[in-house]
Amino acid sequence: MFLNDNPIESKKDDELDRYEYSKNLAKAILNYNSKDNLVIGICGEWGSGKTSIINMALKYIDNEYDMIRGPIIFKFNPWNFSDQNNLTHQFFKELSLTLPGSNEKFEDIRKRLVEYANIIAPPFSIATSVLYPAANPIISPIMEYLNSPSINTPTNDLDSLKSKLEESLYGQNRKIIIVIDDIDRLNKSEIQQMFQLVKSQADFPNLIYLLAFDRQVVIESLKAYKFDGFEYLKKVVPITLDVPSISEFELRKIFNDNLDELIATDLPERSRNLQLIMEAYDVFLNSFFKNIRDLKRYMNTVKFVYGIVKNEVYLRDFFVITAIQVFLPKLYAAIKENKKVFIYESDYSDVRKEVKELQRQILKDIIDIIIKESFINRNTLLAGLNLIFPKISYLQDESYDIMSAPGRNDEFKIAKMIQSEEHFDTYFRFSVPKWELSHLELEHVLLSTENLSKFTKTFMELPDKKKGKFLDNINLNLRNAISFAGNEREISENELKTMHEFFVLNGHLIKDDLKWVMERVAEYYVERYDNTDLKETQSLIEKSENPSTSCHLIEGLYEGKKIDTKLLDDSKRICSKKISAYVNEKGLKDLWNLFFIFRFWKEGRNEKEFRETIETLSNDDLLIIISNYMKTKDAYEKKTDLLEDIFDLKILENKLESLLIKPKLTEQEISNIKNVLKIIRKN
Repeated sequence: MFLNDNPIESKKDDELDRYEYSKNLAKAILNYNSKDNLVIGICGEWGSGKTSIINMALKYIDNEYDMIRGPIIFKFNPWNFSDQNNLTHQFFKELSLTLPGSNEKFEDIRKRLVEYANIIAPPFSIATSVLYPAANPIISPIMEYLNSPSINTPTNDLDSLKSKLEESLYGQNRKIIIVIDDIDRLNKSEIQQMFQLVKSQADFPNLIYLLAFDRQVVIESLKAYKFDGFEYLKKVVPITLDVPSISEFELRKIFNDNLDELIATDLPERSRNLQLIMEAYDVFLNSFFKNIRDLKRYMNTVKFVYGIVKNEVYLRDFFVITAIQVFLPKLYAAIKENKKVFIYESDYSDVRKEVKELQRQILKDIIDIIIKESFINRNTLLAGLNLIFPKISYLQDESYDIMSAPGRNDEFKIAKMIQSEEHFDTYFRFSVPKWELSHLELEHVLLSTENLSKFTKTFMELPDKKKGKFLDNINLNLRNAISFAGNEREISENELKTMHEFFVLNGHLIKDDLKWVMERVAEYYVERYDNTDLKETQSLIEKSENPSTSCHLIEGLYEGKKIDTKLLDDSKRICSKKISAYVNEKGLKDLWNLFFIFRFWKEGRNEKEFRETIETLSNDDLLIIISNYMKTKDAYEKKTDLLEDIFDLKILENKLESLLIKPKLTEQEISNIKNVLKIIRKN
């Protein structure tokens, strides 16, 4: 049975003895008698168990109280919403839907929450009919209210409405526990938005916030907004609790328990196998497990393959080589590709001095590369390799007696050890599940960064899901310096440089949701290695075919404030020229985030020249603009600000009226034109 890497919810699944910690947290919350707003931070690195602790605390609270008397629990997932306004609006909207439907006090609070949300963050779209089916008897009345016309015309007296909300929430006797998890995995602006929400927009009485985040990641993100991240956090989150760290003893016990469960009692020499594997754990395997997530990932890979190979391999060797496969994939590939270096050759050709010297040099080169690029130290690595490849001792020791060396006799063939030439290949026939991005695949993509064309081919051949996982791994490593492909190391300058080049030159080839992550990788490279004159970046922009990604990169660097503004202005002018050339040749098709591009373009040219170019756009380009506009917040609010930045509205109105009588328009295009005309005439 595979180890579930999902957060746990109950005591029976608690392998790390965190239940008492969670119970004490729950009791502290339940004993909090003040009606004042309370914010608690649960802090820990990725994979440390923050969510599990919160889940067990909430479970304890659920068991202590019934649904009528106990605290109301609201879990808000900001990952579901992409727009900052949408995020704030949906917070209040979902909070209102969480409140009991049969209580008059909460009915009043619910209506005021929605009205409050519509003032401070007008909704971009209402899609709740999908999320909350009207057939639900509790939700239906709420949905009728949410979709009523009056909801779009809230009072302008924000302070008065907030005061009424405070009074209403103060006047009811139930605490509302609000859980916001994984804050550290949001982007910088979303992190700042969430803390602003907690600090000033939703700081109501009887609310208790449980916020889960990596403290250091959040502090670094807040620095982008010229905050002292540490001091800001102290003000917003007055109580911070650190997740207890896991001890080496606990990890060893979990490994041993899983091993005992995995290896069947009827296996020949079971006790001896268990002993050898645990010895390998103490010598080598334990160096890979920094947290429970590392251990689970390894054990799941072992379990995935074990049932197939258990009768074909020597178990100690299988456990060691699987650790190398999962955590040191470059070494795994090197062993597979250099079989003769690691095992004794049956014809004894490795006895010859020149062969031994060549193999010794190859081994040294492999070890040097692994040590340089990974977290493991040389002695631990050699100890682990010597467990399964005794030939390494022969290559490193001139006095080693090759003729009597272990691995030369039939005993090792019978045991099916990896050092046996007959069984070596068996250990390399299996890999991690194909639906995941394996560490080997991840390392393979990284290796392809030696040049742009190779990386482009390798990266673009990945399915979109695996592209996303690759970029997520890179981004997490750059932000947090966490374990990457089993190696606690930073991505190298050359690797980043190639990904930066790809984003500027070929970023338009990938899906929009992947562009945002790739943009952050490109920004990181410029901020870290190209922060003197931007010549390298500017040269790439000149060569780029589609200027969309270049514009976003430069804008992102403005936000970071780490590059001289004059240099960024020069880059912006180059981007503006590229946009002009692209539009003149290809029109507006395939430009990413079109109205952002227009703003960027306009800032780099004089007003008259820009408008003249816009007025000569083809009908197809005009349809693209209208289609993009109808997806914006401006269209939803029936505003024309975005259009006025680009067009003389009278000229646009005439163009659309002429376009409306053209043949071969789709129903959607006709609808878009009519809607835009209504908005223009209304304004």
